[in-house]
Amino acid sequence: MAHHSLRIALVGVDPAVRKALDEIELPGKRRVEITHQLEAPLAELGREDAARLTAGETQVVLIGMGDDPQTGIKIAAYLADAAPALHVIGSGPGLAPDVLMQAMRAGVNEYLLAPVTVTDLAEALGRAWKRHSFVEQELAGHEAQLRGRVFAFLPVKGGTGTTTAAVNLAVALQRATNEKTLLVDLDMELGGVALLLGLRPRFSFLDLARNFHRLDPNLVSSYVESHPSGLDVLAAPLRPERSDVIAADEAGKIIDFLRQTYKYVVLDMSKSLSPMMLSVMETADKIIAVTTADLPTLGSLKRLLPVLQRLDDNSMDRIRVVVNRYHPDGQVTIDDIRTLLDMDVHWTLSNDYRSAIKAANEGRPITLNGRSPYSRDIESIIGGLVDLPGAPATNGDSGLAAPLKRLFGLK
Repeated sequence: MAHHSLRIALVGVDPAVRKALDEIELPGKRRVEITHQLEAPLAELGREDAARLTAGETQVVLIGMGDDPQTGIKIAAYLADAAPALHVIGSGPGLAPDVLMQAMRAGVNEYLLAPVTVTDLAEALGRAWKRHSFVEQELAGHEAQLRGRVFAFLPVKGGTGTTTAAVNLAVALQRATNEKTLLVDLDMELGGVALLLGLRPRFSFLDLARNFHRLDPNLVSSYVESHPSGLDVLAAPLRPERSDVIAADEAGKIIDFLRQTYKYVVLDMSKSLSPMMLSVMETADKIIAVTTADLPTLGSLKRLLPVLQRLDDNSMDRIRVVVNRYHPDGQVTIDDIRTLLDMDVHWTLSNDYRSAIKAANEGRPITLNGRSPYSRDIESIIGGLVDLPGAPATNGDSGLAAPLKRLFGLK
């Protein structure tokens, strides 16, 4: 349904702000239409009042937070969870930096200092209109755009070294291709990507999801951390969060949007099979299941395969199996694993414990610490996932591409 006005709800705003809205005309001669006006103090608003803000076709909620910023932040958080498409604007006196950051993370898209001028309000509403239109068009038409590639690293069970593999592959992939590469930590509960990279992230994938309605390349760039290697990183939340805090369909759409901005997106998945994780795996070009060569872990992978098979008709063609900490003289051989799984083993990662523990303690990936068996194995995986200029043909199981040889100093 097409609309020719921006629909806005007012919560505890100053009467002067209400009057200013009558003077505002948005691009295309669009007007501002007030859908709800709640004038009671913020602390007196009830569940029914909040429900009114998320019902119907309201696009923007303007909250006057001058008398009670903390309650205003709680209302913004409720709106972000209940109706992520809403654009929330706060107004009031200057806030302390930590309180302002808390407001932004709760879902406040912009904060206008009181007294709010007609110009400031008009510019804020103009941005809200543009972002609303942008998200609708972008999500409707992204399939026609060039698509980057998404590689999802899936742990078969805890302790398989999946995060280490995802981190090292992402770093090496960016250096080998010199293409924009993003590493996303999707373990909402115990994500460890930032620690392995020695980063102290300000924002997380959850912050991006809470601002889904503002999604654009500028927003993404403001939330990612840049690693010295050239890799961009979107970390997990600093505090554990439930895996269901992000709607499944939104998570899939966010990953699809990220592949419009980055040539390669590497996902460090959670071992949870939540709707969010399944939705994300549906978007991946390759699902890289990381296991170890022991029967309990392989048994978990065997039970997991039917779940992955139900994702879509070609999901099994997208799965690649990596055996981590592999030793050729181990009790369980590659042939044993192939027989048990009834599918191929595509790559192995060496049991390079000394390099791995040193890298973890220093916050510096193994692939940045010089030549090692693990680095050469990561290189083989990259050679099987992407086509590099001057690289020989590969069947996805082995082969050292020439650019990667130069990267790691191999002859």
